[in-house]
Amino acid sequence: MITILSLTLIISFGILTSLVVATRRLNLYEITINCFFIASISHLAFSVVSLNMKRIQFIETVTVFWILELNRMIIIPCLFVWLLYALFQTKLHYMQKMVILIWWFTLMSGIEQIHRIAGLTKFHNWNALYSLFEYTIILCLGISFYLWFRRLSQKEGLSQ
Repeated sequence: MITILSLTLIISFGILTSLVVATRRLNLYEITINCFFIASISHLAFSVVSLNMKRIQFIETVTVFWILELNRMIIIPCLFVWLLYALFQTKLHYMQKMVILIWWFTLMSGIEQIHRIAGLTKFHNWNALYSLFEYTIILCLGISFYLWFRRLSQKEGLSQ
């Protein structure tokens, strides 16, 4: 468990530092606000849907808690910011954006499957479509929040 936690910490630190590149297209406050919003939405989706409905059970230790929280609070929001960075690039063709979107869904589902394979979580009456539905909701809410916030900040003269 400690090795998985160490690996999660290294990945979290790496993905946070890689967001410096995203400041070329997105402002720092947009990155921060979107990370906070996606972290809260993904945490709520995980807590309400998965845990309250008892679809996903996990080992109740401190290391497993921190592994799951680092994923929900750092890795998933940062991956979403990278998705925003790619989707709102003007140089990318829409087919490239579709491939990036498919990769994002694959990464999101892959994180859950890695937890299952490592023995951190157990799925009960859960299939891949539930994960796809959960991340589609997160994607729709996140993009709509990003567009709303960007429009609001453009009215205030804070955005590009």
